[in-house]
Amino acid sequence: MIKPQTLAYYSKKILAILNNITKIGRGCILLIKYPMLIGFHVAKLPFFCELNDWNLIATPLQSTLFINKVKSSNKYEVKCDSDMNEEESNDNNNEDDNYVEDNMNIIEFERFNDIQPKISALTIFDLCCNIEDKMLFPLLSSFPCIVAPLKVLEALKTSQFIGALENEENCDVIIKVGEEPKELRAHSFVLRTRCPYFKRALSEDWEEKDDDGNFIFKKPNISVEVFQLILKYLYTGIADFSQHSKEMILQCLVAADELGLDKLIDQIQDDLINNEEFTYKDPVSTLKVIYQHEPFERLKDYCIEIISKEPMILFSSKNFSELEKEIIIMILQRDDLDMEEIDIWDSIIRWLFVHNLKFDDDNFKLSSEDIANFKNTTKEFIPLIRFYDISREEFYLKVYPYKDLLPKDLLNDVLRYHMVPDSTPMLNFKPSRDRKHKSILIDNKVFMRFAKWIDKENEDYTKKTMPYKFELLLRGTRDGFGAEKFHQLCDDKGATISFSRVSNNKKQIIGGYNPLNWYQTDGYASSNDSFIFNITDISDPNSAKVGRCNNSNNAIYYHSSNGPTFGSGHDLRAQGNTWSTSNGSTYSSVSLPSNPTIDEYEVYRIVKKRSLQNT
Repeated sequence: MIKPQTLAYYSKKILAILNNITKIGRGCILLIKYPMLIGFHVAKLPFFCELNDWNLIATPLQSTLFINKVKSSNKYEVKCDSDMNEEESNDNNNEDDNYVEDNMNIIEFERFNDIQPKISALTIFDLCCNIEDKMLFPLLSSFPCIVAPLKVLEALKTSQFIGALENEENCDVIIKVGEEPKELRAHSFVLRTRCPYFKRALSEDWEEKDDDGNFIFKKPNISVEVFQLILKYLYTGIADFSQHSKEMILQCLVAADELGLDKLIDQIQDDLINNEEFTYKDPVSTLKVIYQHEPFERLKDYCIEIISKEPMILFSSKNFSELEKEIIIMILQRDDLDMEEIDIWDSIIRWLFVHNLKFDDDNFKLSSEDIANFKNTTKEFIPLIRFYDISREEFYLKVYPYKDLLPKDLLNDVLRYHMVPDSTPMLNFKPSRDRKHKSILIDNKVFMRFAKWIDKENEDYTKKTMPYKFELLLRGTRDGFGAEKFHQLCDDKGATISFSRVSNNKKQIIGGYNPLNWYQTDGYASSNDSFIFNITDISDPNSAKVGRCNNSNNAIYYHSSNGPTFGSGHDLRAQGNTWSTSNGSTYSSVSLPSNPTIDEYEVYRIVKKRSLQNT
């Protein structure tokens, strides 16, 4: 622990340096535009606390260096208290600290009310960087709330310090940036203090200098615009990317990694994660950048998480084929990738077309050399695709034409699985993905049909135009059929749709759509958009009938003892695994079965896809 007397001595020396700056010649830029107090604060003196103006950082001595706004001009003498007892303090006084006088534990605070004379921020840097006393730097570094040269930059943020950079005053570093080099100028003591890359470079015998002794650096891989942003950050500690493009921000992220600016890397990652839309805008270019840099791991994990939930923003991208194979493999390894296996296969084939131009999409004829090349390219993809989850129709139409790319044992076993009733896979392949919306009652075609009914459109949506995600909230055989569980899992979740399977007709699905929240309170809710439905044969989407609301005032019924309930009367009411129906006047008739017993039901939350929310 540093003795309080020693701490006081060096703190006073810091004050002397900063106060003496006011005596330096004219022509310097203004550092602080308001009255200020700069000094050493003892936390035990509460009358000094002006917490709205500055931040406190605790040290072992309960002390803090700070720069603070004040209202008047006064001087104070403050005793530097310590956590050490008197005996310990006396013992420490026997050490070789003869240069520290007894009265050095008195710190003088001076409040400046006059903003003149002008104070040079550059001079602060220069003086502090050239202090010879070995203990001063460790002392300053223990106070992380201050910026310059170790921590005085917090004050510079509100100053015109950036003017020194823009006016190139006393610059001694020339940085040539961009493919068509443009010269940017900076100060070596700023770069050395604020940037690990330049600290290493400038601490060595840098050979390249011009005739005036200026250091010369070349950075052709960093654009002028990006390096200007980096320099502004180094001088002010401020990085504002709100007005810059995603491409520019990613370039700054890469440059920050090259220059070792860990805090800037963290800030940019935070900014991008908090602005979720960036993932939806050209996710291919984002992944290509962040995959190559280990420090971007947090951003990479976030992007992969988003893509796993909405994979079509990536797989349907026109730039998908630009992805490196390793990135695709990383994504396919996700067990929670919410995507149909046949769509994954289609995307892989599309990727192959681009990377193997000899591939003939018309007749699928491959030479033996082609087959060998394609097998080598796809061998890492094949184990990651759940071929057993592809329907037999889609397997025959879309996978079988490329049968030469599949291992023979896999091809034969998938064919056996589809052709032999009640057969199970023989090979040890990956289990089905844990997809949130995967239903055991309906398939994607039915989901797309319901999306059309929700939006009151005439044409069915396709996989690419599908505007919604269907997130499973409840499954009867998994969570229970009771009303209590329904309200626990489905209340306050926004728009939902309920599907229930009639036990004596496994092909019949009935249910309803509620565009509102569910609640336990007793009463009706009004809606013009809700509907009920009856699908008599789930294998034939055209067998579905939809009953639109005729009496909007009684569209939705809430009750703690009921599951999803629609209409006055009620047209459709869920109570356990017995559902009651009636030909009420609230909805158009869809010929619902009379009071059917239900052996399964599912409730889905309907969420607008982020990629389409602003369209």
